[in-house]
Amino acid sequence: MVIGDSQYFNGYALLLNKRHVESMLELSWLEKFRFLRDLLRVYRAVFSAFKPIRLNVELLGNTDHHLHWHIFPRYHTDTHPKKVVWVIDGVLRNKKASHSLVQKNKNKLKREL
Repeated sequence: MVIGDSQYFNGYALLLNKRHVESMLELSWLEKFRFLRDLLRVYRAVFSAFKPIRLNVELLGNTDHHLHWHIFPRYHTDTHPKKVVWVIDGVLRNKKASHSLVQKNKNKLKREL
């Protein structure tokens, strides 16, 4: 699990599969179970640490060919709270957060995990 460089969505995190694969179909049943178990742990930790109203979880793979989950906390204060995160301008959404904010959020998640 890593905290995203961008914190446009405060608490944004990614869960990367330990072994490089591009698809869930490449995982054994045990690896699938562990990957989903880890997702639930991170989901719970992000929810507990940042108190969003919702969490959006996405497994894409169109651009980054390594199996990973995006975990986006969503808040009432979001620019478009009822739309997918990808409708927000990529320059704004992907702007790197300060090192201190990333560290602060990383520490919050570590305490929850």
